[in-house]
Amino acid sequence: MSAVGLQRLNKLHPFDFRLAIYTQWGMIGGLAIVYCFLPESPWWLVGKDKTDKARKTLLMLKGRVPGYDVDSEIAVMQNTIAEQRHRAGETGQMPLKRIFMGLNGKRLIIALWPKLCQQFVGLSVFNNYATYFCESRNTVQYETLLTFQSRSPATKTHSS
Repeated sequence: MSAVGLQRLNKLHPFDFRLAIYTQWGMIGGLAIVYCFLPESPWWLVGKDKTDKARKTLLMLKGRVPGYDVDSEIAVMQNTIAEQRHRAGETGQMPLKRIFMGLNGKRLIIALWPKLCQQFVGLSVFNNYATYFCESRNTVQYETLLTFQSRSPATKTHSS
């Protein structure tokens, strides 16, 4: 959608390049506000032996869940971190190739799969150059283009 917005901006104000740059500051400002209120990760806090802060964060995030036991979750975090440290101590410094092996390899594939699929089907090329292709054919209909982009396979949600 940003390609459509930039194309319209180019049509309306072709020499006003600053406006496109200024719009990027809105996203940074929004994220800055979110980061001010975003709590620290309980896993990070437990890893740094700040269990009181981790307990407060978990209670803030999950305290209203009926039957939630914050102490058992903190214990699971402590045991997991201790096990990870123990394994890291046995093997020494983890080499970079271990990222691609075993459970880490599975996690990497799961994390990269959505972006890789978008690249393989050409979605990023379409999203970046859609307005250029439509304009070169003199068929610029922004509403149709926005509708098509919003129904693309990567952003489509399936309802039952």
